[in-house]
Amino acid sequence: MALPNYLTHAAHKSRTLFNRALFTQYKKQILHTPPLHCARTSDTLILSMIGSSSFLEYLIAIKSFLRFTSSFSVEVISDGTLDREHVDLLQTHIPNIRFSSPDAVKLGPCPRGGTWERLLRVVELTGSHYVIQMDSDIIVAQQPGEVFSFLRDQKPFAIGNRKWPAPVSLHHMAETSRSWHQKRGWKTSHIQPYCESLLDHLPDRLPCAPKGYLRACSGFCGYPEGSLSFYHTYSLSEAMRELVGWDRWRQWGSEQVMSNLLLGGMDAASALPWPEYQNFMEPRTDQTGKVIHFIGAHRHKTLDYLLTSRALLKELNKQQKAKTKRR
Repeated sequence: MALPNYLTHAAHKSRTLFNRALFTQYKKQILHTPPLHCARTSDTLILSMIGSSSFLEYLIAIKSFLRFTSSFSVEVISDGTLDREHVDLLQTHIPNIRFSSPDAVKLGPCPRGGTWERLLRVVELTGSHYVIQMDSDIIVAQQPGEVFSFLRDQKPFAIGNRKWPAPVSLHHMAETSRSWHQKRGWKTSHIQPYCESLLDHLPDRLPCAPKGYLRACSGFCGYPEGSLSFYHTYSLSEAMRELVGWDRWRQWGSEQVMSNLLLGGMDAASALPWPEYQNFMEPRTDQTGKVIHFIGAHRHKTLDYLLTSRALLKELNKQQKAKTKRR
């Protein structure tokens, strides 16, 4: 006999809490892994916005990437909660890492908070770098060959799923989003589908609106050098604000809509191949990814985040032992 819904929900919630508690205890082990250098200067830069609550997760994420290359620069933009101890530990574990302040970011008419500072920092950095934006809950589990290919060809990318491999027109995205609302009875409470349902009106407010929209996740994206400008980003943000209203546009999630619009307007933009590059459990797959984004909604529903982290830490220590033996 099937359990009542409320008992099933309680069981899932208990399992998630248990998995999170296990990971919270285990993640401290990243502090016992060897340092990994990044480049002092490079044409490619990995940018992340982190805080004290995601500090250890970030160390896992960035070390998972740097074990495959030490030729990229790395920058952290603090959400305002990193203290001196965090900075010292980051400098110890990732020598040559650099830091920037959210207060120094040129937001212009864009919202404050909700990772907008990160996006506008990306805009600034693309003046001289290919920028990879990486969330702290990413794990690079295998050699990310496709990412290196995109970098070599100076093509933009994002992490998505099999349904949205390339940009679609603003009209198609808006019609699709409105059909979801009708079929599923959505209340359009979340900012992303709400914005998407209105995208066909964007060209009326902004003649230079992007040609397309890449429906993906801003947690792992690549922006080629010279692909962004403050003027275009500010203009696009103002047009969207007029379209959806300021109270909606400053909600958490609007930055991802903006990222999708910016990428959708770039030549040759596409999502990285799925499921090799995946947002965990969106959709479900049994195939192990090369890059896995353990998004918050599903991160601890299973033990996959813990087990993938554990495999990484073992590999990091194994590489260090091999280097020691060669000496």
